[in-house]
Amino acid sequence: SGLLKRLPPDLAPIRFESHIHGQKALDGLSHISEADFPDLILLDLSMPVMDGHTFLRHYAERYANNHPETKIVVLTSSLLKE
Repeated sequence: SGLLKRLPPDLAPIRFESHIHGQKALDGLSHISEADFPDLILLDLSMPVMDGHTFLRHYAERYANNHPETKIVVLTSSLLKE
């Protein structure tokens, strides 16, 4: 988030939101207009409350069909193979 926030506005005019866990991210998506739906979601698999795997299941059920152009990039700091 620090790197994205430091981008010069003329280089990449982006809107950036950060959520502490998957449930807050889903709640945030439910309040976004169709026109403002994100092009990219960076997803941590190791979040508290609702992890990234659970977020992906809920996202697929609610949003994937209506927003096939949205890309999800999965990031994690876990060293576990799972």
